[in-house]
Amino acid sequence: MDKTNKISLKKVILLCICSLLFNSISIGQISAFQAMGTGGGGYMYAPSLSPHDTTTMFVNCDMAGVYKTTNGGNKWQLIDNQQLVSTTKSKVQFTADPNVLYAVHRLIDNSEDAPISAKGIPVKSVDCGAHWFAIHDPSSTGIHFISADPKSTQNIIVNEYDKIFFSNDGGISYKTIYIPSTGIIRIAGVVWDNESIIIGTNEGLLVSRDNGLNFNVASLSGIPSGEGIFHLTHAKDGAEITLFCVTAHQDYLAPWNDPRSVKDEVKSIYRLKYETQTFWQKIRSNIPSNYKILWVDNAKNNANIIWATAEDDTNAPFVYKSVDGGNSWTNTFNITDNMTSGWAGGYESAFWYYSMGVAWGMDVDQNNPDRVLLSDGYSHYTTDGGNTWRQMYVDTSTQNPMRSAGDKYKFYQSSGLNVTSSASLHFIDDSKVMASCYDIGNQYTENGGETWTFGRNTFHDYGPVSNNNWYQIVENKDKKVLYAALSGLNDIYQDGRICDNCISTYGLVLTSMDEGKNWDTLLHLSYPVVRIEISPIDPDILMISVAHHTDGGIFLSKDAGKTWQKTNNPPRTQGRPNNIRMLLDGSVVVSYATRPDSNDGQSSDKLLEVSGVFLSHDLGQSWEDRSHQNMKFFTKDLIIDPHDKTQNTWYAAVWGRFTTFPGVNNQGNGGLYKTTDRGITWQRIFKNERTESCAIHPNVSNRIYVSTEYDGLYVSTENETGIYNFHRVENYPYIRPKRIFFNPFAPCEMWVTTMGGGIWKAYDIIHPTISAQETSVCVNKFFTTKVQNNISTDIFWQVENGTITQGQGTSSIEIQWTKSGTSWITVEFSNGLSGCNTQDSAFITINPSPVAEFTFTQDDKTFTFKNESMDATQYLWDFGDNNTSTEISPIHTYDNFGSYMVKLISTNDCGSNEKGRTVEILYSIDQQIDVNLNIQILPNPAHESVNIVYDMNLFSKFELVNLSGISVFEADYPRNMDLSSQSLAKGVYIIKFYTKSGIVIPKKMVLY
Repeated sequence: MDKTNKISLKKVILLCICSLLFNSISIGQISAFQAMGTGGGGYMYAPSLSPHDTTTMFVNCDMAGVYKTTNGGNKWQLIDNQQLVSTTKSKVQFTADPNVLYAVHRLIDNSEDAPISAKGIPVKSVDCGAHWFAIHDPSSTGIHFISADPKSTQNIIVNEYDKIFFSNDGGISYKTIYIPSTGIIRIAGVVWDNESIIIGTNEGLLVSRDNGLNFNVASLSGIPSGEGIFHLTHAKDGAEITLFCVTAHQDYLAPWNDPRSVKDEVKSIYRLKYETQTFWQKIRSNIPSNYKILWVDNAKNNANIIWATAEDDTNAPFVYKSVDGGNSWTNTFNITDNMTSGWAGGYESAFWYYSMGVAWGMDVDQNNPDRVLLSDGYSHYTTDGGNTWRQMYVDTSTQNPMRSAGDKYKFYQSSGLNVTSSASLHFIDDSKVMASCYDIGNQYTENGGETWTFGRNTFHDYGPVSNNNWYQIVENKDKKVLYAALSGLNDIYQDGRICDNCISTYGLVLTSMDEGKNWDTLLHLSYPVVRIEISPIDPDILMISVAHHTDGGIFLSKDAGKTWQKTNNPPRTQGRPNNIRMLLDGSVVVSYATRPDSNDGQSSDKLLEVSGVFLSHDLGQSWEDRSHQNMKFFTKDLIIDPHDKTQNTWYAAVWGRFTTFPGVNNQGNGGLYKTTDRGITWQRIFKNERTESCAIHPNVSNRIYVSTEYDGLYVSTENETGIYNFHRVENYPYIRPKRIFFNPFAPCEMWVTTMGGGIWKAYDIIHPTISAQETSVCVNKFFTTKVQNNISTDIFWQVENGTITQGQGTSSIEIQWTKSGTSWITVEFSNGLSGCNTQDSAFITINPSPVAEFTFTQDDKTFTFKNESMDATQYLWDFGDNNTSTEISPIHTYDNFGSYMVKLISTNDCGSNEKGRTVEILYSIDQQIDVNLNIQILPNPAHESVNIVYDMNLFSKFELVNLSGISVFEADYPRNMDLSSQSLAKGVYIIKFYTKSGIVIPKKMVLY
């Protein structure tokens, strides 16, 4: 029996139940992103303590993030950059209402024709910083600073580079209160004292005595010519307002300069009792003259306790406190003696306390001089006037106690202040990950990113991390050997790292045989090594990218890094190699970044046509230019499509305009470009002037993520016509993603590295959707559906009341159902980790075929039929006399006597079934007696022959039937018959006499 018949007999259906229908919305659900890393390690500014409680604080990072804590700094959360992007010059402003806040938001516009690509605008929150919205911006070029009246919710002051504006209605309207003669104005701080407003600026003090209606420049002395106020604070005791300020060289006090740009030009610290003095008094006192004082602050109700931050010639940080109004100072920052620490601290730490540098910001509680928050490379906090300090960048569960020497091999968990940059990730297994970071070396985790250590770095003989900028790690999987590309330079090929003079430090190639516990140097160069690649054919073949305008290029090793040689330069290029991709057929494709058109090696907005994508078939001896014209100025990452087994499909990320103002020669080129023929032709599938990189989901061939500089993370799924519809990943909060990685051991696990926002992790889980073309099916029919997606993952099916006969593990299955009724089907996607598994279920109604059945009652020639069929929807009756009916239970009257075969055909969507029954209309008793008298069978029983005589006028035929019911003889015309035992077997027979009216008269006959 063939399979078709077998399945038919067993009532098997072929059900490719689900077309796993996916689109950009239903194909996957991206979980909430988790911030991870060691915390700290980047410059933080503009700390802000709530005057209303002791738990709410804000701090800004120069890279983009504004971070908030509501539990006193134990945990910090990044405010979504779509609502608030940081500035280094202005902190979050509290008002009389703890829920009403103001801030400066950097509005980023990556479009090619934006008048200004980054512009500061005033924003407001009415829920204590949970959400922010823009208010009216009075400027044309953007604002740099905002100050809010702590005793009001309506009074604010903002400044453009050449104007100062005042609003007394919460930013609905403004008036211009000052235009400097020099064309440049910087606000250093604002004193709000009821009707009096004092504004510190690079030109001196602006004073209003009428609640902002009029402002005048105060005539004061004491600050030397050429100095301006860099930072201003105040305190009020009774009616006396005491001002404190830090000054700096006026030439460096442009409003767009951040504290780092001013630090080396700061001068001294001054005090002025404003109501009684006109002379600023220098109060440096016992702070060494060579120390740079960057910040001064105090509680607004105490003019005696003053705080100042400083650093010495080695950049070691100091936090001074004065209890006598600045006449004398005491350092409260006593290395590890009075502070808890994270990974930066004592001499056994990965980084020393001294590496923290000066605090770039400080805020003292307006009402409590003992509460101070510092924003340095890590952030520190005191609540007891500096007797003790607490680090704020690692979770308190992993911090080191006071007076600890630290432990560079310890694992730390971030507090949420993740402010470092990471170039790439390497997955050793499903939970061990090495992050190549800028500025802080590499970070290593053994638990999927929950905790991290610096213990897999290289270290100085005297202790701390020795190489701070790691770019990439690759692995020879067979031999379990790691190779790493390092440099003394961070942020390669960002807009500040493209000029010749910007790229002038060493590079290293390291190797490790023990997962990074120990490293050996394979190559030391005088130029940055920024990428490394290992051949998929021969893992002893390595290639590296070396950045230098004359000596840079692609270097090749064929002996696992023992010896190296520079390959030939691709056409047009000038030493800016970036990505290297070694293909399965032995080819090599690389991307080259940009070089400014500058004669002096400095930055320039004009770029040379030295960038693009290049292909070699001979390990770099010769190259083919496979660049689109738009790639020739500033190409970033190059990605090979992992789903294309021929490796003909590539993606190239391209930067267009990267400047604040328009007009650069690569303007309009930015976006993501795709080729399916190895660069012979390209199509731009995504347009954004600062497109960084992309990644394709390992389980969904047409789902692509794109990272952008200052515009967040995007995702799209290609539709059937080849069109991508990109949209921002709304739950990804950081504006500067760099690269996207999928854990090869857990494909739903998506990691994003950033510029200054740490590392982020989420689950892009592919959710199956069972979409049966038929939700109600028949047990005896076949159904197939087309799978309309290309999913590469483990698939497992389960069914109730049935057996999967084929297709388990694929996207279509064949099911043999054991009985009808309601059944469920479940499909599960297993993506490598239990957290990645998802499933969907569907209920299927299995309909039975119909069963025909009926009974009847008789009244002479009239029959009443009762339909007892099951699961039928339509009926056809054949009464055997050339009459039919489609009624459910008909009544039928026959015209003549006789025997009739009645048939019922019952039907539903799953087929038909037939049932037949014989009905008889007999003569009356008198009629039957008359008929019987006309039949003679002589002799009966008979031995040799028998003579059958009947009335030919009454009967139409007769039939001889044995006891098995088999007809052995019949005569269809009336006559007398002689039957012989020679032609018939001995035995008992039934002779059926058929009357002309249809009645059958049976008679028994015996032959012996």
